[in-house]
Amino acid sequence: MSFVDTRRRFFSLLGISVLFIVVIGYGYFRAENLIRGPIISVIYPSDGETITLDTIVIHGKAKNVSHLYLNDRQILINQEGIFREALSIPLGYTVVTIRGEDRFGKTKTVILRLGKEGPLTSTSTPSV
Repeated sequence: MSFVDTRRRFFSLLGISVLFIVVIGYGYFRAENLIRGPIISVIYPSDGETITLDTIVIHGKAKNVSHLYLNDRQILINQEGIFREALSIPLGYTVVTIRGEDRFGKTKTVILRLGKEGPLTSTSTPSV
């Protein structure tokens, strides 16, 4: 085997290897959304936050989501994946569940635990 044949064989194998790596890399890039599943990030309110208003607007961003639910009620997202939904918060402790599903059936759930403070009431009786 001559030097030229060895060199030609080396570059052929190198080219095939680079092509293989590019094809695998592109396949991973295109399948990344399928592999990751839904991604949900809540901008407001944060978990554990104490609320003073009767109604709040929960907003955030969802990626790789075909359906989004707030307390098992479907809500809409825009093309950028941003959602905004008003929710009435009762006095005391409230658990808010945001669940996203992708088109392949994978789900992601975010749970927010919120507290609501109300006006202070006095239980003492006035003196006579």
